Order: sequence, then structure tokens, then C-alpha cells
Amino acid sequence: MKSPLYAPNSIKLGLFSYKSGSLFNCDGGSVLAYQIQGKEFEVFLAKLFDEMGYYSEVTPHNDFGIDVIIIKDKIKTGIQAKCYGEGRTIGVEAVNEVCGGAGVWNVQKKMVITNRYFTKNAFITAKSNNIELIDRDGLQLLIQKYKEIKEEKSIFSFFSFLSRWKHG
Repeated sequence: MKSPLYAPNSIKLGLFSYKSGSLFNCDGGSVLAYQIQGKEFEVFLAKLFDEMGYYSEVTPHNDFGIDVIIIKDKIKTGIQAKCYGEGRTIGVEAVNEVCGGAGVWNVQKKMVITNRYFTKNAFITAKSNNIELIDRDGLQLLIQKYKEIKEEKSIFSFFSFLSRWKHG
């Protein structure tokens, strides 16, 4: 079983551990610091998008280059997830993988998300193939957006409770 991962000043997301089948806590700091790997990063992203109002699904092991599928407003997006340690960059290979999987999974949009940064050639290839790249900084923004949504839901729930209690 995975132990809880904590980082100061970060949000906590309850995620389902793919390997152990148990619930553990993962936070944005741990993702950015590469304390989770492979399928766990994919599950983290699926949960992140799910909490932001998307339908999300982690694909099976033989994913053809699409690790996570998200759907919102009838638009199906395929995501290639890359979680690496410090010093690594994401190159053209990840962009090519999501291109290859796009037809197999019949997605309208393509995205590569990483906890690191992309090479210049990855940007060039992504632009010519209409692929959105989300690097470490973009992932931090996604996590911040998640945090804001959770706070709004929490405040709304609190005021709903007060309203029912006051009038109930």
C-alpha cells in the first residue's frame, strides 16, 4: 500500500492507487517533484479533470499512445501523460504517440501533459499537428484551478447548509 504523500502548501487529491487498489493521498507538489510514477500520474490527471467537471477515464495498458481520455461538452480529448524526474525534457516521441493514438481512440483534441518541460522540436511538431502541450507550469495552473473549484464548491455547500438549517 502506498503511504500518503504530502508537500507543504499544496492541495490534496484523493486518488485510487492503480497498483494496490487502495486509496491514497497525492498532492500537486508530489506530482511536480516526481514522487509518483506511470499509471499513478495518469490516475492523478484523470481525477484532476474529473473534479473539474470532465468525464475522465484511464485507458488500458495497451493504450496506443493515449493514457487518459476526457470528455466535456461532447468534445473527446486524448491525453499522453509523461511524469519524469528532474533534468528530463519531453521530446517529439510523446507528441508522435498522442498522434498515433488519436485515430484509434477517435478523439477530437490531443494533449500531452508533463511535470517537466518540452523540447523546441516537440513544440514545432505539436503546433503542426494541433496538439496542446501542458508543461510543468501549465500543470501547476491546472492544479490551482482545481483548488479554486474545490473552494467554490465548499463555500457553496456551506451556504446551502446554512440556508437549509435556517429555513428547515
